[in-house]
Amino acid sequence: MSLVLALVAAASAQDFGYVAIMQQARSALVAGDYKTAKTLLTAAEAAAPTSSSPLAEQDIANLPFYRGLIEWRAGDKDNAALNWWRKVLVIAPQFEPDKELLPEVDGQDVLYALRGEVRNYDQFATGIPDDMGDTLIFIDGKRLTIDDMLSAGRHLVQLRCADGNFVGSWYDYGQAPADYAVLCTGGTYLSATTGKPPKVDKKAEKAAAAAAAKAAKEAEAKAKADAKAAAEAQAKADTEAAEKAAADKAAADKLAAEKAAADKAAADKATADKATADKAAADKAAADKATADKAAADKATADKATADKATADKASADKASADKASADKAAADKATADKAAADKAAADKAAADKATADKAAADKAAADKIAADKVAASKATAEKDKGGVDIPAVLMMVGGGGLLAGAAGMNFVVVEPAYTAMFEANENPGTMSQNTADAWQARYDFGRYGTLALAGGGLALLGAGVVVQLVEDSPVVILPNGFAVTGRW
Repeated sequence: MSLVLALVAAASAQDFGYVAIMQQARSALVAGDYKTAKTLLTAAEAAAPTSSSPLAEQDIANLPFYRGLIEWRAGDKDNAALNWWRKVLVIAPQFEPDKELLPEVDGQDVLYALRGEVRNYDQFATGIPDDMGDTLIFIDGKRLTIDDMLSAGRHLVQLRCADGNFVGSWYDYGQAPADYAVLCTGGTYLSATTGKPPKVDKKAEKAAAAAAAKAAKEAEAKAKADAKAAAEAQAKADTEAAEKAAADKAAADKLAAEKAAADKAAADKATADKATADKAAADKAAADKATADKAAADKATADKATADKATADKASADKASADKASADKAAADKATADKAAADKAAADKAAADKATADKAAADKAAADKIAADKVAASKATAEKDKGGVDIPAVLMMVGGGGLLAGAAGMNFVVVEPAYTAMFEANENPGTMSQNTADAWQARYDFGRYGTLALAGGGLALLGAGVVVQLVEDSPVVILPNGFAVTGRW
């Protein structure tokens, strides 16, 4: 397994492109070898357009960042370093610096401050055609459209051509290339300022080739070393595995022998224990049988004695039951005779009571008739003497009507205006103060309860007048068993 991993690592080390060179440049910066770092950055700049896949925006922006970092370390913090870092922000406006390479807070603050300056640079349209067919265009690692804008400055343009190959070129945007797809046919972009192809940096190409060769040599040496180390590790692992297998087998054999001896001893003990248990079980079975036989004989004797006693008890109970039945019949006959005598006496008494009550009722009816005749005569005389209307009844009804009119007036003058004012205040909040609202509420409550009181009093007085008018004469008549009120209703 270790050998396989080593071979995979060695194979992956064969990527000698832009990213690999930038990693070597970073290692040189960490080590403080700025001369080597400069050479590697020149090689990386030449290698970027030849990458076989789109490069990430961060990786592209790291190129001017590392160059600015070298100038910062060299002491040119006010000019060269800032110019390189402006190029960083042209490519990646939200670039975050590598804080391991630039731990100084003042350096980080300088880079962040440049964001606002670069944000004000002139913006140019990408000029990417709407239809590029199967060709894909990447600018600084991103797929853009004709509507996107770029800050003035240098950007990396990469194309995946219709045949699947990747081509690229650095381009200084002041205006878009006249024909993006010219790279796919072996052409180059003309400079927006000179109208000529960009100047080829032979030194950069040579440095890039040298860096790639060096990286290839180092990767090959590392792959051989990794393969040798993997083989040695595998051999050591195989030896250790064989030794462990032998030790494990010996231990397993010893355990098997010990287990066999223990199993035999356990089997012998189990056989002896079973024989002892079988003898004990047989002895117990014999003893249990003898005990059971004796118990059965004792039970038979006891059952016979119980049956004899039950027979005697039944005969005694039958005799007692017969005697009780005779006594119960004699008592029932006597009770029947006593009830018949009592019923006759009660019937005689009820007949006598009814005769007395009937006589009293007849006497009362005669007396009531005499009294009624007397009342009728008195009423006729009163009706004859009385003429005109009942003045008190009329006054009571007039007073009741007045109270009802007052209730209507109270409702119209007090209740209705107060209710209207409160309703409008609820419909239009903010048009009435709290004190005014409380005053209207108090007026509404006073008018409402006053109206109810006047209406209730008027109805009561009016009803009383009607009753007095209807009952024109209401004499009280004393009767033998009470009193009565008579009159014309």
